[in-house]
Amino acid sequence: AIANPKAVFVSESIDRIPQTQDYYAKGKLTLAGVTKPVMLNFTLRFADDAVVVAQGYATLQRGDFDVGKGEWRKNDAVKQAVRVEFRVTAEKQS
Repeated sequence: AIANPKAVFVSESIDRIPQTQDYYAKGKLTLAGVTKPVMLNFTLRFADDAVVVAQGYATLQRGDFDVGKGEWRKNDAVKQAVRVEFRVTAEKQS
């Protein structure tokens, strides 16, 4: 069983890159019981008047979050820098 099955990101600021649908959010990510500052890069796409899709990524350093124990701690099988991608769909409540 996984002791910390969730990752939680709390944004402190969200900024739009001018003249694009690209954004970045600065905040804190809690993963495996460790909280660190992280920046998410994402785009917003409006599927219709009620649905918006945020899709993006963050590059995390595994060691910062103590992910990878024992033989997995080394960089030979899994690199320290890991790209985590996400897709979130939000629907407007009536």
